[in-house]
Amino acid sequence: MFYSTTDVYTTKRETVNFSKSLVPRKNKIERKFVTQTIYGILKSGSVVLKDIGMALNESVHI
Repeated sequence: MFYSTTDVYTTKRETVNFSKSLVPRKNKIERKFVTQTIYGILKSGSVVLKDIGMALNESVHI
């Protein structure tokens, strides 16, 4: 499936806005973690941490 830059930006923006409703404003590190986790789940289609990390282009060692 092909995603344009606009679609990716819209998805990321919606994810950030949703994570803001979950985490209090003062907890920036937690908000970043929640945002990246949600985006990784959406991008990978999996809740397995290895798959989320790979979707976020993180180095994953097994």
